[in-house]
Amino acid sequence: MAAAVQPVERRIEKSAQAFRTISEVATELDVPQHVLRFWESKFSQVRPLKRGGGRRYYRPEDIDLLRRIYEIASMGPTSMNTQPARFVFLTTPEAKARLLPALSAGNLDKTKGAPVTVIVATDTRFFQHMPQIWHKPGARENFEGNPAMATGTAVRNGTLGGAYFMIAARAVGLDCGPMSGFDIPKVNAEFFPDGRWQTNFLINVGYGDDTLLFDRNPRLAFEQATQIL
Repeated sequence: MAAAVQPVERRIEKSAQAFRTISEVATELDVPQHVLRFWESKFSQVRPLKRGGGRRYYRPEDIDLLRRIYEIASMGPTSMNTQPARFVFLTTPEAKARLLPALSAGNLDKTKGAPVTVIVATDTRFFQHMPQIWHKPGARENFEGNPAMATGTAVRNGTLGGAYFMIAARAVGLDCGPMSGFDIPKVNAEFFPDGRWQTNFLINVGYGDDTLLFDRNPRLAFEQATQIL
């Protein structure tokens, strides 16, 4: 019996001006396809063509914008480039319904009304990626052997990552509402049952309704918040 012949995939190089499918863009930018769909829904500049079956075709200028958005959020420094922040985008009523029981009463309506709610989490085993993202050997082993240092690094730098996310979102014109009024253990149990990721805080993201916004509250003066030694 003759052996079965496996088909060989033929890859054809596309020109710089050719349209890309969503899978090709996801591969090029190294982000999941659902993140591209989220960006498309929230950033009016991202408008791929849609053809039969709802297939998306991204123009070169769409890809350039997506790359800029990603780079804004990813360029914020963290100690030893640890990057422990993780983000879960809740974009559907079904996904938000899982979060609502953990929210304080004052955060329910605003979360229901927000286009997207982001769970900003911390990867407690961020150091597994250190050989990929840090230029000196031994960083992974250092964190593995010092749980207290690993925990402190994750908490501090994961919070920084959430702040960088808000700056990136504001840079492209979105409004952000960070929230601490919720039950962290409930959110962890619902979304991160294996315990590796741990919830830090929540952010509602979208375009704010100017008629419902209150004036910005005062900030502390320089003299109140700083010391010069």
